[in-house]
Amino acid sequence: METRDYFRIEANELIARMTADLRELPSADAERAEAIWREMGRAAHTLKGAAHVVRETEIARLSHVLEDAIAARQNAEASRLVDDLASRIEGPGQQAASAPTTEEQMQTSPAAPVKTESAPAPETLRVEVSATDALLKALSECTVLLTSMRSTLDAAAKQRDTLAEAARQLRAGARALAEETLERASMQSRRLQAESGDCWTRLRRQISEADRIAHTLRLAPAQEMLLRVERTARRAAEELGLAIESIVSGGEERVDIHLLSSAEEALSHMARNAVVHGLRAKSGGGRVEIGIRREGSHLRFFVRDNGGGIDVEHLRTEAVSRGWMTPEIAREASRAHLLDMLARPGVTTHAAPGTMAGRGIGLDVARTRARRVGGDVLIQSQPGQGTTVTLRVPESLLALPCIVLEIAGHPFAVPLAAVEQTKQIARHRKDMLLPAQSSGDTNVLDCGPLLGLPRYGKGKIALEVQSPAGRISLGVDRIVRVEDLVLEPTPERWQTADWIMGTYVDETGRARLVLDPTRLRHEAISASRTNPAEEAPAPPVLVIDDSLTSRTLIANILASAGYEVDTAISAEAGLEKARARHYGIFFVDVEMPGMDGFQFVRTTRADMQMQQVPVVMITSRNLPGDRERGLALGASEYIVKSDFDQNKLLATAADLLRGTQRAGRQ
Repeated sequence: METRDYFRIEANELIARMTADLRELPSADAERAEAIWREMGRAAHTLKGAAHVVRETEIARLSHVLEDAIAARQNAEASRLVDDLASRIEGPGQQAASAPTTEEQMQTSPAAPVKTESAPAPETLRVEVSATDALLKALSECTVLLTSMRSTLDAAAKQRDTLAEAARQLRAGARALAEETLERASMQSRRLQAESGDCWTRLRRQISEADRIAHTLRLAPAQEMLLRVERTARRAAEELGLAIESIVSGGEERVDIHLLSSAEEALSHMARNAVVHGLRAKSGGGRVEIGIRREGSHLRFFVRDNGGGIDVEHLRTEAVSRGWMTPEIAREASRAHLLDMLARPGVTTHAAPGTMAGRGIGLDVARTRARRVGGDVLIQSQPGQGTTVTLRVPESLLALPCIVLEIAGHPFAVPLAAVEQTKQIARHRKDMLLPAQSSGDTNVLDCGPLLGLPRYGKGKIALEVQSPAGRISLGVDRIVRVEDLVLEPTPERWQTADWIMGTYVDETGRARLVLDPTRLRHEAISASRTNPAEEAPAPPVLVIDDSLTSRTLIANILASAGYEVDTAISAEAGLEKARARHYGIFFVDVEMPGMDGFQFVRTTRADMQMQQVPVVMITSRNLPGDRERGLALGASEYIVKSDFDQNKLLATAADLLRGTQRAGRQ
């Protein structure tokens, strides 16, 4: 690193310290207040000296002015100067998330020195010397153990010579001598086996310890980042002429440095939205709280305001006008479902865009950032009470302790921290495995139908999970192992499935799903509260796709909405099921081994038994003419996976079934 990089690290720490001091001042008694002023004076003086060393003259000048304000005990002026210094030290990368810069602002605002073609500063953090000493000690012990294992391997190699000697003795007819040689070799082998086993156990223990220490070296307190986000909220309030109260909580939590970096931009958008959308119309400016709390294997960064809340009826109208919902579905849509739409591109609660808000990109950016690290954005709002936006992410970007399990022969994983205990389900009590129930102390989910798989497997184990909605149990076939998994983000086209937390790569190199049990349960219950059929129960539907991920996702969405779902892994298997049972809709992929989706449509349209059953083609194939070909063959809808939207899927299913039922009555 260059000297300027070290200056940036030190300067940010000094700014964070002074920001925290200024926040403490109003509640401090006279003695403590005087101590705070002295601490701030030393920090400002240190910043001025460091700025002079790297020839940052403007920062040095402002630091000197700050020293004068501190000496005069001018709280407001000191706060303004600390914010000004922070904006210059953070640089354009940090400011981009805080506020848009208009041409007028560029002409009137004093500019910091412009540097062209500068390389991005490396990510850095300070660590305690004791932590690095512990890591070096663990690595040194690993080296000693590896040397010992090498000696053991050398001794084992010499055993080959002993065995060769015994063979020669046998060939020479010296049987007694050969037996003595083999006995000696056997004793030596047992000794080497014991030594190597002990050495291997100790080596694994030391490697685990080194890995644990290395992980802790990546952790940093969240306070500095939270204060920068809080500063973003205050700047937004100043631009609007609002006097707001800002609160920061949870700053003592130590968080992965990469996670802090990923979360900061999303939180900055959330904080700005809280002021512009939540507090703008509130008399007196209102209050905004920015914080973090730990929840199992996840961290929840949140921004909470006490404004007027979100106009859900406006969102209901916008959902219909954009074609995301039919008027009938929009009228029945829950408040939580409508609020979740705010994280979609272009959705806003402002009637018209302005320079500060109204373009519908804030929460969309936040959700994109969250999903890159396997997380999501959750929105809660009550009229007259305010809004809370939560960024929920895994606590580690490196490895997440998980339980690898099997459901109907397919491997999945769930976070270990989410599981409180496991229970064996007696064979005579298989009837306790029910679809999602919304009442009672313990809810048991049979994961098979939810994931588009058969109901019952060879044996059943209940994973007991504590969720905000209550304790539930997930029914699975068997637990394979507990393992630290490297969590990969969910592929973009499947990100509408909130119950998919991410993916991992198994020992065969295949991507597998990591399930979020809390969201799985929430999705199953909330979506199944309304029956898609208006009068009689809807007929079952058939999902045909050779991809486990696609088949699972589509089947889960439909099952969660109350449909009975069967699945098939090929068009041939689908036809066999369709001839044995009446279905309300066929959902079929296009590109599959053997018979493809186009052939399936042609075959069913020529069959008297199946020709009236609607076919929805869901495929990644988007070549010119594909959609027209599918519709010409008789498909009712053609959905491209890159544009996949679960609300559109459910709306299509409901419309097609209503049409089928009307035709049946006629």
